[in-house]
Amino acid sequence: MKKHLLIPVLCLALLFTACSGTRTSGSHHDSIRVYRPIKSDYQTSDELVECTLIPTTEGTDPVQGAAYALSATPEEDRLSSPLPAGIRIISAEKDGSEVKVYLSTSYSLLSGMKKTVLDYCITLTMCSIDGVDSVSTYVGNEVFESGMRAEDVLLKNTVESAQSAEIRLYFPSAEGKLRCEYRSISLEDESSPERAAADALTAGPESPELYPALPAGTVLLSVYTQDGVCFVSLSESFVSACEEQPELSSLWVYSLVNTLCSLSAVNSVQLLIEGKTVDTVGKCDISRPLGKNEKLTGSPVMA
Repeated sequence: MKKHLLIPVLCLALLFTACSGTRTSGSHHDSIRVYRPIKSDYQTSDELVECTLIPTTEGTDPVQGAAYALSATPEEDRLSSPLPAGIRIISAEKDGSEVKVYLSTSYSLLSGMKKTVLDYCITLTMCSIDGVDSVSTYVGNEVFESGMRAEDVLLKNTVESAQSAEIRLYFPSAEGKLRCEYRSISLEDESSPERAAADALTAGPESPELYPALPAGTVLLSVYTQDGVCFVSLSESFVSACEEQPELSSLWVYSLVNTLCSLSAVNSVQLLIEGKTVDTVGKCDISRPLGKNEKLTGSPVMA
């Protein structure tokens, strides 16, 4: 039996908005919490998924009601179905404290952020039902994700396995914000997740809407993490570029900081120049470890 067990390692708390009660006048006990993606045109900051309270009628099986709600086209213009085109929920059943969700064959071909969001929407929706602690997904009799729990979803923004990780890379945009792309990186070589993420960032964005995270000529000398602080050493050319274009210095600095702070082992980032601490680059103070800058964060870029 094939089994793919996701290991969430980063907090997704910023990805999910609170449940809206605008669609029901009853209590939460008369409703199902349904989680669905926010369309890209309506996304702000890091929010990708929104919870809506869907009223239920007396005698309705909540598991069947949740499966139907996930499959239905949302009434809200800002929301979309979590099920990509060609994927259907065939059935869903409660087995003890677990819900088994059976999906169409094309689910087995799904990967990347679309699969992550779908699995999380299903898990959060089903686990909001009284008596449900976990969710497993199936194609036929083959289990694909086993024992997914809501508390696993509410960790951070990346899902990592032994071979790869789905991460966010933050790049400057024309509106002066940092917008993220979702990217799969390989962890099969000897590089740490921090180094792999930094290398992917310096390779540049895929979207034409975004700009390079670091100025031309900047060399990433070293990346290592100790006690939650990720130390990143850059070449002297980074300082020169920030002095020439000080208005871009904060975007360049926080492209690195926001990206690396999305990793589970990283709480803050200490930038170094040629292995040494410096006070400032351009308009940005880098004399101390820096945490993620939410004020600079714009909406994600979805493929």
